[in-house]
Amino acid sequence: MRTLLRSNYYPGIMKKILAALTLVLLLAGSVALSVTTNVSPVQTSTAFYNFSILDPSQGLVKIDYTVEGIENETITFEFPYPELNTSPLSITFFDGRGNSLIPINASNSSWALDTPTSKTIRVSYALDLPKLHQPSGEGPFPRIYASLSSYLEEDWGLIEGSSFIYSKELLDNEFIIDFELPADWKIATALEEIDENRFKVNDFRELLSMYVLIGKFNTVYGGVGNIPIEVAVVSNVKDLDINPYLERTESAIEQYVEIFGGAPFEKYVLAIINLKGERHVHFGGFGKPGGALLICEPIWPIGPTSPAWNLIGHEIFHSWDGLGNGGALGPKEFDLFDFQSYFECPSIWFVEGFTVYYEELTSVKLGYCTETNFYQAIASSWGCYESSQTPFATGSFDPSVFLNKYCADLIAFLLDLKIRDLTDNERSLDDVMRAMYEEYGNKKEGYSPGAILETVNEVSGADFGEFFERYVYGHEEIGPEIDQVTKEVIGITITGVPSYRSRNGRVVVNQLPPHSSAVEAGLEKGDVVVGFDGEMRDADRTMTYLKSLKVGETCDILVERGDQIEEIEFTLEVFKEDPNPSQRALEIRKSLFGGL
Repeated sequence: MRTLLRSNYYPGIMKKILAALTLVLLLAGSVALSVTTNVSPVQTSTAFYNFSILDPSQGLVKIDYTVEGIENETITFEFPYPELNTSPLSITFFDGRGNSLIPINASNSSWALDTPTSKTIRVSYALDLPKLHQPSGEGPFPRIYASLSSYLEEDWGLIEGSSFIYSKELLDNEFIIDFELPADWKIATALEEIDENRFKVNDFRELLSMYVLIGKFNTVYGGVGNIPIEVAVVSNVKDLDINPYLERTESAIEQYVEIFGGAPFEKYVLAIINLKGERHVHFGGFGKPGGALLICEPIWPIGPTSPAWNLIGHEIFHSWDGLGNGGALGPKEFDLFDFQSYFECPSIWFVEGFTVYYEELTSVKLGYCTETNFYQAIASSWGCYESSQTPFATGSFDPSVFLNKYCADLIAFLLDLKIRDLTDNERSLDDVMRAMYEEYGNKKEGYSPGAILETVNEVSGADFGEFFERYVYGHEEIGPEIDQVTKEVIGITITGVPSYRSRNGRVVVNQLPPHSSAVEAGLEKGDVVVGFDGEMRDADRTMTYLKSLKVGETCDILVERGDQIEEIEFTLEVFKEDPNPSQRALEIRKSLFGGL
């Protein structure tokens, strides 16, 4: 208790108290205003939101929600994700005549009311939104839950549907959102703008699936065919050229339109938040209908070699192959209002693994990375598969098990080669994705786990049941399958090189592809690399050395294993080419990578 009275804490407390007092006055004023002002309702909607900022420095916002023409005897208002601990600082309910309403049942995130005779309820509430670097929500994957949260900084904000109260009775109704922002702030979102800072939303699912970027940020515009594209970048880097982000986005959408035969959305908006010198709780990407949201590590530069480049391709692909939100393919088991179902869904290997595959494959076709980079990614997934004991088609809250589903690019790669082989290169995995999209895209029900196998069988004209039983529903040794398929179909053998990561100030062997020359030399997963070229080095210099090595060069490292130091030497190679490949193998390989 004594520490709370120290001078460095006291001003913060006073600011919160003053903000709360201001909030009460503003909420009272908003209610009085809503009663005395003649608001013309939009005839096609029964619900209206007004979002306004009270104090960006404190993260304080106010949301007014009006529902008119209520037919139910009772109506319940709630926040969509209890895991996010979205509890308003204050909340008030009024009928259409301005009379106060008392909920008949209430919790921190849900309120049930009897419908008044006016058939109108007005809700006013305020939220204290966190800063981007603050953790948000609970669960096995805090960073994923963080991607569902809204954030408000002093000069920009990221608003998600999770901040908006809703009623299940009106789930399918369209509505209007008005944003009241500082004069020098702007908005970037794929929602349909019908007037300045006013947007129409088809139903609450659409709002929950999208984001709204507000504030001061740089924007660049482009397009693919008749699809307009907007890229909005929040960054503190002076004179940052954001055009390369647009070029990467355009190239990704162009590739995916060709694969699927069209786009599910009329407009794409990419929001990128990349703040130099700051670390974020939520980093990575999140695919959204009509675009993607990227919150990048500050160390990520702009350019084809940046991880952000693959991330753009990955998240935009999710607007076709995602969770079924707003037009994309989606598994039947996923419930947008129960995000934990994402982890339990048996088809996430298809959602994430196949997206990884196309992210990697199109990067080669577009010249952003090489065929060698592609095979190394497949080799890493192979190593991931070998170290895991859980089938891909298994839902799990265990982070290590769940993240293995991203390694299902290995399954996509094998299916692609086998389909090309069976059909004399007339058909490919692209035809599977297109058929799935045509059958299940833009449908709220989604596809069942068995639909993936059924579509593969239909496209290939063969029965892949045994393949799925062994490597998707089961977990058999996959190495012999990879060796046989890659050698026979495209004339190569994948070897791969080790990957490393820093852990507690030490460099550790993270992934080790089974056929890597490093394995033959005696390197093991989990080994600690303590030096190179015969000398002990610190972790930073060791990691710099390992990253500098190129394919074909010799790696000479010192490895600590138990109480022993061993010197291991091997040549880096990612794949070996068959010295005498068939003409058919050359043609399929060329076709796979778009004519390389």
